[in-house]
Amino acid sequence: DLSDTGKLIYAYITYIIVGILYSVVNVPYGALMPLMTRNTDEKAQLASFRMLGMAVGNVFVSACSMALVNILGKGNQRTGFLLTSMIFAVAGLVCFMIVCFNCKERYLEKHIENQMKTKASETYKNALKNSPWVASIAFAFFMFVRIGAVVAITIYFCMYVLKNPGMIPVLLPLLYVSAFITAPLTPMFIKKFGHKKANIIGLVIYIAAFCIMPLFIGNMPLFIGIYFIGNVFG
Repeated sequence: DLSDTGKLIYAYITYIIVGILYSVVNVPYGALMPLMTRNTDEKAQLASFRMLGMAVGNVFVSACSMALVNILGKGNQRTGFLLTSMIFAVAGLVCFMIVCFNCKERYLEKHIENQMKTKASETYKNALKNSPWVASIAFAFFMFVRIGAVVAITIYFCMYVLKNPGMIPVLLPLLYVSAFITAPLTPMFIKKFGHKKANIIGLVIYIAAFCIMPLFIGNMPLFIGIYFIGNVFG
């Protein structure tokens, strides 16, 4: 029973806390790959399977969330969202525990032996001198900005440019369905062009697709096709 400003502050604080807690999970999860294998091709395959899993999860959540809210809430969205979030939280916990107990860190001992204790300030100072690390951080930052922006802009575009909210459940799932296509193809793509060239080619085609999309608003099948192809390369 807060004011609108109070609710907004509450939403910001709880969202930031959730983000921090998820980072605590996601950082070691993301660091697991190079501890499982040093083989470049195997790492690409693992990344593809991870992407595929993300796509399955996102499609499921996108398709089922509101249905679960309505079923569990029985007309009360507050209760519905609470119960739905709890179900997803438990499911997520179970999945991460399965990963925890079944993925072997083959290079952990060597990693610990070579690890030296340093101050956090010294760590960041040294890291900022590491140009590949800085480039990777910048790339990751803009990649996540891109994902958030595409989701937000897609919803806005459907509602206020196309004047067709019915396109939201068509376009948004395609973001994640595209990952089904790329999961088996990406390792082959990387093997053929190498990581650097594959990245550049994918991003150039992705940018080009999104630049020409507005020219085909009058042709929805073509518009959707370009959107899908762009996201496959993205």
